[in-house]
Amino acid sequence: MVREIPAFKTNVVTGPALLVLSENVRGWQKRDCYRQLTAYLHSAECDRVCLLFDLRRTGKTTLLRQAVRNMIPEDAAKTAYVKATKQDTIADLNRDMEQLRSLGFWFTFLQELYNQANTSCTLGSPRILLMESHIAMRRIPN
Repeated sequence: MVREIPAFKTNVVTGPALLVLSENVRGWQKRDCYRQLTAYLHSAECDRVCLLFDLRRTGKTTLLRQAVRNMIPEDAAKTAYVKATKQDTIADLNRDMEQLRSLGFWFTFLQELYNQANTSCTLGSPRILLMESHIAMRRIPN
């Protein structure tokens, strides 16, 4: 049974489109912190926040794409990538995060959050990974 994904307010990429987006990093060398990221994503803890920050163009997006690219198919199917724009509001992001959570997405990577003026938000998940301009959230299944 294929479940139709409703429209989102922000730029949300899931499923085959997300795998295509991540394909360009196939075979690229992984940074030292890659193991820490994947250990975080697959750990049993669900109340930690991790922040990854660095200068522009240092590989933060590549790191996220490598994480998606190397997921097992079941995890990749439960992963979403959101690229926020200056026009997106925190309310839009919250709405989409709640919608993703209710659809059963385990991992959500948010990019470009530093563009948001109001950064106080509740993302409605027990597991959040903040990555400079990126966030990855994991919801532990019931």
